[in-house]
Amino acid sequence: MNPKFKFKNEICKLIILSNQIDSNLVDNFNNFIHNQEKPDNFYFDSFKDVLEFEGINKSIEKDAFSGLKSLKKLDLRYGRDAETLDNDIFKDLINLEELFIESLDVSTIKQNAFKNLKKLNTLYLSRNIIEQINLKGLSSLKHFYLIGHRNKLEYNSNFFKNCPYLTVIDLEDSINFQLPDDIFMELKCLKYLNIRNGKLSVKGSKILTDFNFLKRLKKLELLNLSLDEVLLEAFGQISNVEVLTDIYFALSDEVEDSMEELNVRSFFG
Repeated sequence: MNPKFKFKNEICKLIILSNQIDSNLVDNFNNFIHNQEKPDNFYFDSFKDVLEFEGINKSIEKDAFSGLKSLKKLDLRYGRDAETLDNDIFKDLINLEELFIESLDVSTIKQNAFKNLKKLNTLYLSRNIIEQINLKGLSSLKHFYLIGHRNKLEYNSNFFKNCPYLTVIDLEDSINFQLPDDIFMELKCLKYLNIRNGKLSVKGSKILTDFNFLKRLKKLELLNLSLDEVLLEAFGQISNVEVLTDIYFALSDEVEDSMEELNVRSFFG
């Protein structure tokens, strides 16, 4: 082979190319994935027409994705030692549309980590321990997933301000503080919101005390949330819920016992 690119992270799970790859390379993949047998090298003829790369990384070096300008989907799962995503780590991925970063124990994402991802429409950051993140540069983002109780992020009013076209937000089990009233104010396209939480309080303090942040969502179609008696009353005071076509409740025992007394029509108009 004529090597033109070397994997920085040494592990590849799946590569899809428009040009044919030889059987020896496929055997190397199989042996490494199933038998943990490392090949002599990780070189490939060409990355010009790469459409999709899915890898399992040990660590993410700053130039790990250098030169992959045609990459459209990057899926990283269950790696280690990736606590911080540095500025410009994805700078060459100018055509990236989908980015999946799951269970990498990421805690900090630097302010300019995503700044060149102008075409990114799906960002999946679930099951990390994120404390700091900035969505700067993600002007085309439509789907945002940050799921899992290990995330430690505190959402502020400007969290989604750089992502005006978001249609799907999934924050299941990742809310540890009351959401600001205006956090979704500029999201005119938002249709699906999941704020379901397996726990409704932390150290005796309620996570959510009201749903005022829902009042501005005029186009919301589907809502998934958790309710106790207090939150049920707060939800009943939201006047715009009649636009919803689907509501999914996770109920505390007290609320479930009293559901028969609810006027469900008041939620749907």
